[in-house]
Amino acid sequence: MIRRDGALARAAAQVRFILLMLRLRLTGTPIVRTAHNVRAHETGSRTETALLRWCDRQTRTWIVLNELSTVPTGTERVLIPHGDYADWFAGYLKSEPIAGRVISFGLIRPYKGNRVAARGPSPTSPLPAQGCVSSAAEHRRTPCRRRICGAQSSRITAALDYVEDSTLALEITAAQLVVLPYQNMHNSGALLLALYSNAPCSFRIPK
Repeated sequence: MIRRDGALARAAAQVRFILLMLRLRLTGTPIVRTAHNVRAHETGSRTETALLRWCDRQTRTWIVLNELSTVPTGTERVLIPHGDYADWFAGYLKSEPIAGRVISFGLIRPYKGNRVAARGPSPTSPLPAQGCVSSAAEHRRTPCRRRICGAQSSRITAALDYVEDSTLALEITAAQLVVLPYQNMHNSGALLLALYSNAPCSFRIPK
């Protein structure tokens, strides 16, 4: 709600957020939020941090997606398990796995380790190819996106735009291995989607 490109757009979004928070407080409207991550993966400006902390203090109920998620003391905790995508993707065509094909997919964000996936196999690796299918970054000129574009070669391909679910289903099931090199993972729709697609996955176990 408050993160925008450009100083003017960002300031306008922050003013709207402040007005919304004041209205909710004056009307006694409770704030219910989803605790998707243990902590924010990306830090914003001091103003953004202050506004989000203000919202945290006013939040009465937190919806968690797994049993391990914690919420601030004095607030209500409601568990709604993360969706599994099984029914959503059940009707899409599947591919036969291609030997040596590795894929990493999802939004291009620094904490997701997209740069690691884009490095690909070493020159001496027997793997014939690596596929890297990624949704578009929040900003098309992000450093992470540029590095992935620069890493493309005959062994690495990248689709740096949003892809249709039917295409994603074909790409995931064509892979011999799904790699999700996240720096921190607490709730991951990408991992659940890959597992429910019966694709072997490599990921870092959270501490």
